[in-house]
Amino acid sequence: PPQTRMVYFVGDLIGAEKPGGMTMEQLVKTVSDVYEMSYGESKGVVQFHKDAQLLIVTGTGDQIEFVQQTLSALREKGRAGQWPQAKGGEPKAKTEDTKTR
Repeated sequence: PPQTRMVYFVGDLIGAEKPGGMTMEQLVKTVSDVYEMSYGESKGVVQFHKDAQLLIVTGTGDQIEFVQQTLSALREKGRAGQWPQAKGGEPKAKTEDTKTR
């Protein structure tokens, strides 16, 4: 099948100023890992430009669509405020009325 190349701005998914924001490296690893779950090795398929906050994807139409869906799911997760804590901090302590004695 013919190969296509797409470029995506992903700056909205990265950044320390966002609660639990991802680094560019974490984003690329996540997208690559999800891609590999369906298609196998992602070498050369997913690339990035850190300073421009761009993700470059090369593949078939189906592969490109899959990466688009992955980015959409990550954006939805970010809007829902479900990013893991950025610094690996502990969850907030339970209030006195929710603690068991």
